[in-house]
Amino acid sequence: DKRLFCTYIQEDETGQELFRQKTSIELRVHYLSSAKDTSIVDVALSGENYNISMKFEALPRPHAGDVVWEIEQEGEILEIVVEEENFKQEQHYIVYPLQQESEYEYSAMLTILNISKKENDFQHSLGISNRINSGEN
Repeated sequence: DKRLFCTYIQEDETGQELFRQKTSIELRVHYLSSAKDTSIVDVALSGENYNISMKFEALPRPHAGDVVWEIEQEGEILEIVVEEENFKQEQHYIVYPLQQESEYEYSAMLTILNISKKENDFQHSLGISNRINSGEN
């Protein structure tokens, strides 16, 4: 976190100071981006367990519930929230806790169990939100 200091000075036409006010605000860096080394998904063979991994950069670190895998299946959307410490299985999908790769880089992983050709018809995506806490309740 950094502080930005501002001074407002009001002067008359002769340059004489009429009013001076100083203030400061706290700045918090907020950053979210896909990582440069996120790879393209490889071809899968039917019957395999298949991992999809997505790397991204963020500051601050996303909280529990801020990272969600979404699988659109025939008009229905299955949402699986990434948890802090435990893996989570729904249907034939396993979602793992967020892994910190470096200071600002994280990876999220989804495993598709016993993958089949039908999976080609589904849309898989990762939703990430990263909010700055205003400190207000």
